Amino acid sequence: MYLFVAYILPGAVFVYRVMGHFEWVPFVLVSVSILPLMVATNLYDDYFDMKYGYDRPDSPNTTYRKHPVYFHGVNSTYLLKWAIVASAIYFALFTTLAFFLGAALLAIAVLGFILAYGYTGPPFGYKYLGIGGIGVFLSTILISMMIFYSEAHYIPASDVLFSIPYAVILLPVLFLGDFRDMEYDRKLGFRTQPNLMGRKWSLRYPTIIFIIFFALLLLYIALGIYPILSILELVTVPIVFYSLRKWSGMPTYRIENFMGNVIFLCLAILSVLLL
Repeated sequence: MYLFVAYILPGAVFVYRVMGHFEWVPFVLVSVSILPLMVATNLYDDYFDMKYGYDRPDSPNTTYRKHPVYFHGVNSTYLLKWAIVASAIYFALFTTLAFFLGAALLAIAVLGFILAYGYTGPPFGYKYLGIGGIGVFLSTILISMMIFYSEAHYIPASDVLFSIPYAVILLPVLFLGDFRDMEYDRKLGFRTQPNLMGRKWSLRYPTIIFIIFFALLLLYIALGIYPILSILELVTVPIVFYSLRKWSGMPTYRIENFMGNVIFLCLAILSVLLL
């Protein structure tokens, strides 16, 4: 759920900064309409991981959580069916919204679906190429565009620029889940980002991302994109530093949630400072 909130934050904050006010109805409608795609993405992910042999009874992905097939006893066809249903609901909602708010909203929704389905679905399956983080990065920007367009009925280039730090700091979210499963995936020949990078650089990757995030913050303040008050985001540096030193020594099943909370804290504080 924190990922959903993190996705909608930059668009909401940017609307308020640019327009000086906020229309709750289009914001809530667009935000709720995104949820079926997030459901479909998870179902497609489980379905194709099963189909390609990555999710097995003994795999980390099926032991750390209540996997729908191995815990609830449904078959993989069931996952695909409900993924298609959720996708259809998503398109029905955005087609309706586009009628009232503008056709560009549906165009962005189509791009969002391609990213979501293409994460594991053919012919893309970019998760299996070790570049799944691209989906998180681009989805953050697309959702920001959706929200701003629903409020203002145009999309400035500055919206994309504004949301980049948000997109950057979310990159470790999927990465840390893959890091947790690194050894298992390597034995299966599953190309994930941690396996492509190797353990040494995988351990450094979250630190590099946070350095880029704080560097962007300072650059944006210098360029006037973010207000000077957002310098107070640096109060999170000690927490981030402590977390980066601690996460690699934690039990693997705790890593994703632990660092996810740190990332969400950074984004929540930044968003308040940007209002």
